[in-house]
Amino acid sequence: MRSDYPTAKLANESAFWVKVDPKTVAANGPLVAYAYTQFYLDTHDTWVRVRNLRTGAVTRSCVVGGGRAPHSTPHVTDIALSPNGEVRWSVEGDSPETGESPQPGCNASG
Repeated sequence: MRSDYPTAKLANESAFWVKVDPKTVAANGPLVAYAYTQFYLDTHDTWVRVRNLRTGAVTRSCVVGGGRAPHSTPHVTDIALSPNGEVRWSVEGDSPETGESPQPGCNASG
């Protein structure tokens, strides 16, 4: 993991594995948004991340939800990405509150 991605490094450092859904991706200019789930010993967190492909920098990380095993993860079914990097997504399944405040530009649709 590259050290210039401190959020990603901290988030992934203790995860046992990370799953990225290649079917749920959105692109707009140099920006790409994708859903991924981090799995830990008995919990999991699902995020939508926006990355600038020119610089490699993660410009936005949005918490979708999480849970404890053996419950299933929230499944992101669609992502929309605006030219300024704001992202909106649709989700199926339970998406329990994580206790984190949503970052500006992160919007779950109903």
